Amino acid sequence: IFERFEDFGLDVWYQNINSTIVNVLGKRTGNKFPNQYVIICAHYDDMPSGSTAPGADDNASGTAAVIEAARLMSGLNLPYTILFAAWDEEERGLYGSKAYADSAYVHGDSIIAVLNFDMIAYDGNNDGGLDINTDPASMPLAVEFKQVVNLYQPSLVPQITTSLNGGSDHQSFQQKGFKAILSIEDNNDFT
Repeated sequence: IFERFEDFGLDVWYQNINSTIVNVLGKRTGNKFPNQYVIICAHYDDMPSGSTAPGADDNASGTAAVIEAARLMSGLNLPYTILFAAWDEEERGLYGSKAYADSAYVHGDSIIAVLNFDMIAYDGNNDGGLDINTDPASMPLAVEFKQVVNLYQPSLVPQITTSLNGGSDHQSFQQKGFKAILSIEDNNDFT
């Protein structure tokens, strides 16, 4: 992940939380509002519950989306700073994203949106369903994301939800008052 971010000309670094938690971060500084951040993120860890690891969907799919977004946006001049983040230890308790969100909150960072991608590769019934999970404070972001999906990916059927069993990294940011959403496979077609 680090090397791919480097290949795209991003400012790249590891955020070492402790000896086991390491986030991979790449930044493209905005040309108009460099101190306002949009975070495009996913977790890269996988923790199997049994003898097989479900890592292709949970969450190589989200990580691949973040890497592809970094590639596509690498040559663009954008008004806001974009932070591409690959979080560690989501499976153990959102530890990587929580450490980053806590630090951003303490430093008073201006994070205007967090787009989190987790388990986006599976559609077993071919209905195009995808959930956009949010909280009330982030509802305008969820509505805008749904409009973008409808415009650019009309084969997908996004639905906004406000309940999620388990959780994902967007919740680390919501708990600190940042607007954040999760894009995830349809809960009625869960793998």
